[in-house]
Amino acid sequence: MKKEIILEIFQKDTSKKYFVYPNSFLSDKRNLTYFIVKNSNNKYLGIAGDKEGMNNLTFLNPASEDINLGDGKNIIRLYCMDDSNLEKIKVIFPFLLPTPIGLSSSFGFGDRLGIATPAHIRVIGNNRNISPVFAQQSVRELEKTGRDYREVIDDVIWGVFQEGFEGKWGADADHLKNEEQLRKSVKEGFTMYTLDPSDLIQEQALYIRTNIIKNKHDFDSLYFRKVKKRYVGKKYKIGNYTLKFNEDRAIRIAIVYKKALDFILSMYRILKENLYLFDLEISFDETNIITSPEAHFFIANEMQESGVEFDSLALRFPGIFEKGIDYKGDVLEFSESVNIHRCISKKIGCYKLSLHSGSDKFSIYPAFARYTESLFHIKTSGTTWLEAMRVIAICNEELFRELYQIAIGRFEENRKDYKISLDCSVLPKTLFDIKNEELPKLIDRRETRQLFHISYGSFLEKRRKEIYETIFKNEEKYYELVANCLGRHLSLLEISE
Repeated sequence: MKKEIILEIFQKDTSKKYFVYPNSFLSDKRNLTYFIVKNSNNKYLGIAGDKEGMNNLTFLNPASEDINLGDGKNIIRLYCMDDSNLEKIKVIFPFLLPTPIGLSSSFGFGDRLGIATPAHIRVIGNNRNISPVFAQQSVRELEKTGRDYREVIDDVIWGVFQEGFEGKWGADADHLKNEEQLRKSVKEGFTMYTLDPSDLIQEQALYIRTNIIKNKHDFDSLYFRKVKKRYVGKKYKIGNYTLKFNEDRAIRIAIVYKKALDFILSMYRILKENLYLFDLEISFDETNIITSPEAHFFIANEMQESGVEFDSLALRFPGIFEKGIDYKGDVLEFSESVNIHRCISKKIGCYKLSLHSGSDKFSIYPAFARYTESLFHIKTSGTTWLEAMRVIAICNEELFRELYQIAIGRFEENRKDYKISLDCSVLPKTLFDIKNEELPKLIDRRETRQLFHISYGSFLEKRRKEIYETIFKNEEKYYELVANCLGRHLSLLEISE
């Protein structure tokens, strides 16, 4: 059935009960038409076609009586957008599913609420020279939002359907720290896996005395004999930088990263046993030690020696990457570091450098794009969440003030999971004396951004229903704000059309 006929049917409804998403139309081999429609409370899967074909459908939970088109042959039926019906959509339209994206430059669009994909699609378009990772959620975020891996991907698929997105997109199971998390994400169809061995890194080995290291470790063991043979006394010319490994430095780096590398190899083997194609990222960004060029070379080279094929590597760059605000540090030092690390990646093999906590790091985006030669992956999440808070500040002032009180009251608890320098004492204890028109401006203040960024778990615990209802009622405003914010991110990466 033609899209124009369906749109006309709903446009003629004088009650204006339903709004049809004009880009959501898909047709199957039986000439049935699928689309997404919303009313004031919910969204629905619409299916239109001849009565015989419609009666043979196995979709469940119809949400309305059949809408007759007046020709005696064709009808429209609305269904709930639930798990069972989405499983059928996946079978009929498999191109809606995520796929590995390989070595193309890529951008991760984290979404704590699971409703921002249409905005992410609108900012990236179908023809940009960057691959989107629309589904991206860390284990920490899953716990705080009460979501699971399946919801993360399914919410994105509905968004891809709604916007008629035709490009490839990835799904990133972010910051995986154990086998159980990995197997769950594999089962639910993720295409990118970010392994986080940060808890296994032995940072103290860089600082303790040499004689103590020798007492604790057998330098004549098979592992250390291999390390010494591969690195000690070797020099590697990397651009304008020369890597040098004496025995003490090689042994210390090996001790720092050995358990992490063992973990990576173990997790990689599980992936290879279960999947033919996937994207793999290794994350060392959430550590206290800046990744030295020698450490980067050692990590990447050891993974290569072990047969671990990876697509991107997240290092700990110099500077401070706090949540919700711009980069804190020397941009020139950061640029020089990225330049050296990119030279190392080219020396060892072709893989992307990844920037985590990438939300709002505007001051370093141009340098990161330049010195990685636009072969990068960037992860954002908090900035989309903060735009949701801006919508609430604009459209539901009372709720915004309530959320602020929740954030102030649970600040010490919420900050435990994030490295931020925010001093809560500089913030007002209440917003009830602030005019409504001033509330949205608070989202642009560094202190409020960090406060709201780390409070999402508490907000959803206390006011989940009200948050979702406010965004739903002001959906287009939300899409506009998210697209504008992330459009600025992409423009600074010099990847906009």
